[in-house]
Amino acid sequence: MPRKKADTAQTVETEVKKAARRGRKKASEVAETVKDTAVKAEEAVAEAVEKAAEAVTEAMDKAGEAARNIEEKAEPAMEMAKQTAVKTARKTAEAVEKAAETTRKARRKKNTEVWVQARLGGEITVDEVLARIREKAGEPDSVYIKAEENKAFYVADGKTGYVELWK
Repeated sequence: MPRKKADTAQTVETEVKKAARRGRKKASEVAETVKDTAVKAEEAVAEAVEKAAEAVTEAMDKAGEAARNIEEKAEPAMEMAKQTAVKTARKTAEAVEKAAETTRKARRKKNTEVWVQARLGGEITVDEVLARIREKAGEPDSVYIKAEENKAFYVADGKTGYVELWK
């Protein structure tokens, strides 16, 4: 029986070695499969990154094109607004100059004092005559001075009347 034990031990040892070889072979196969899977995953990631980069580039191109289109369409409107602003500025400047000229003309006009003199030597100014009419009838529409009759005839609010020039 000792031999059977040795044979059995040898058989077991052989079986263990075979199993170890099979295990190494299986481990080697598993390692190779994992390595292949990792390479495929790396390739898939690289491909996805490339596709994403292409999509980003395409989106940037489209955005740039859209911006150029907007700029091209906005340019005529901006030019028209600029021309309108220039025209408005010119008209405003002309109106300001016209108003300034009117003001200058008004300043140049002198307030002329008018005196009415009677044959017998009495004198009165137009402002004094208007003051008397305003006291009596309000603001006159028109006034006619007749010095020889010593009267200033007026029309105020559709009513006629007169005031004496010298009292």
